[in-house]
Amino acid sequence: MFTTQRIAIFFAAACAFALTGCESVPYSVAAKPAPQQGRAAVDTRQAEALERQGDFTRAAQEYARLAESVDVSVRAEYQLRAAALWLRAGEPDRAQTALAAVSVARLDAGQSARKRLLDARIALALRVPQQALNALQAPLSAHGPAMQAEAELLRAEAHDMAGNHLEAARERVLRESLLSESIAIEDNQRAILHSLGQLSDNALQELRTSTDALSGWMELLFIARNISAADAPRQIADWRMRYAGHPAREPVIAALFANPPRPSASAPVQISPANGAPFGASQGKSFGFAQGRRIALLLPLSGNLAGAGGALRDAFLSAAHADSAADPQVRVYDVAAAQTDTLTVYQQAVQDGAQFIVGPLDKEDVRALFSLASVPVPTLALNAVENTGGAPANLYQFGLLPEDEAQQAAERAWFEGKRQALLLIPQGEWGERMRQTFSARFEELGGVVADSQSYAPGDTDFREPVQRLLQFKETPKELLAQNSKLPPEKKLPKATRREDADMIFLAAQPAAARQLRPLLQFYYADDLPVYSTSHLYGARSDPDLDQDLDGVIFGDMPWVLLEATGQQALRAALLDQAPAAFAQYTRLYAMGVDAYHLLADLERLRQSSDERFAGETGILSMDGAGRLHRRLVWARFAGGEAQLLEAAAGVALPAP
Repeated sequence: MFTTQRIAIFFAAACAFALTGCESVPYSVAAKPAPQQGRAAVDTRQAEALERQGDFTRAAQEYARLAESVDVSVRAEYQLRAAALWLRAGEPDRAQTALAAVSVARLDAGQSARKRLLDARIALALRVPQQALNALQAPLSAHGPAMQAEAELLRAEAHDMAGNHLEAARERVLRESLLSESIAIEDNQRAILHSLGQLSDNALQELRTSTDALSGWMELLFIARNISAADAPRQIADWRMRYAGHPAREPVIAALFANPPRPSASAPVQISPANGAPFGASQGKSFGFAQGRRIALLLPLSGNLAGAGGALRDAFLSAAHADSAADPQVRVYDVAAAQTDTLTVYQQAVQDGAQFIVGPLDKEDVRALFSLASVPVPTLALNAVENTGGAPANLYQFGLLPEDEAQQAAERAWFEGKRQALLLIPQGEWGERMRQTFSARFEELGGVVADSQSYAPGDTDFREPVQRLLQFKETPKELLAQNSKLPPEKKLPKATRREDADMIFLAAQPAAARQLRPLLQFYYADDLPVYSTSHLYGARSDPDLDQDLDGVIFGDMPWVLLEATGQQALRAALLDQAPAAFAQYTRLYAMGVDAYHLLADLERLRQSSDERFAGETGILSMDGAGRLHRRLVWARFAGGEAQLLEAAAGVALPAP
């Protein structure tokens, strides 16, 4: 049955963006089934007739029924066709179910390629762009230009859906060589410009790397946005000289200068103090938080985690008390002091009438929640578990994950044009997580990790790992003695280091970072920008200690870096209430405030990964497993102080 939502989802995947209209996509999944005899032949002709009439639902049902009755050697062909027709009928869920029944072992090379394309189309219809990209990883060059062109189009649509508009434009540039019809080429060029149109002018300037076709499109769009109509002919002529042989067609150029595309209002939010959205307030429509709701707060208030639990409790209760309109009833449970395990405390909170549960904090306790047959009330765990797959309904995970920060450091460096990274990380489990996360994201974006070295966090001398990382070598004194006899251009340097890197990612706590940064400069790497995470910053201004970090670029939460946020008054009150605890657990106080305000928006965030909540810990979004992820504010140390940087010039990078 067609619904407005299904039709919208289907056409969002099947068509390019509104600027170009629907693109012509070879319907490669609709190959003819093998000839049949008798009743099967009659039923096949009936299914084909239904398809020609546009009755895709009944045609899909016919092919699905036929697949159950024909010989196993041809069954896959009918199943592929049924899945394709369910998609054309605007039923991607049924298409996915039908395709899952196909036996991959029985597919020939052509069928396997068609299945991958159909997998991608279904994923786009379901708005899961990364799944579409995964289906299209292997090349399809052996299956002809039409199938290649379709794969490039689907990859472009997946990148656009994920917010990675630069990669979408690059895929469409590659696709153009596979097209022959003039109208298809011009449609493709308009789509290139539409994808690039989601980038800011700063991004268009910064990301141009050569005189290739993609850079030409970026410069042409920048010109169209920034010149007068009277100056257009001369500017276009100059551009044609700089990009001789560029494939841009005159009708496309004329349309571009008449109405150059610009970033849409629905483009992914870039976290910045000037982006117009107050931190600490949700973005988008909230589902609301009814008055008098009963909330259970499950925290460790004794034992090793008592300090962290107390900070979260105080922040959560302060946020709840300040919300006089909702007037929630909050009951606190000390899970560390309980005589029974956390699951028993959880079940007791449910029996006590809790309508929302916040906690637990310990990762093993969060993992235990996944063993429950069902999670009866919305539960916001204050930590996240890796590789859990789909979470039980009603279970959400909110943690200050170091992996989120390492990923964003990789994205920030890549946006700023860095392509060859050196990694300096601490030994141990935390350092290895940071190394793996940064490396995976940086390489996914197209960067290269040239080398990685680890250091022992407890050491007081880090010279050896820094020298290894930089491949530092001093020139022997006897050779340097010859410099007085050599002309200036042939004089030997006092020392050398590797030249195959353009950045360093440093994972460190404050004490180690304050020693490692000067060593990097001492060993001739002062020209390599250093990117890091919030872990090297003590969350408060200390210029005397932090002056050795000058130049380091890092991400942190609005609560720490911004003077004005949506919860500025609450932050000041919490600081006055317990200055020592606030200094030690600053970021956990922000997490407690966000945990309260998130309860009203959990359902909205879970409906789509495109939804956002502007919190004190960052811009929050939710993945399919119910995990919340943060986008950070960026700063650079100067004079020992953290100085805010601009947002990433409007470039939206794909979700990991």
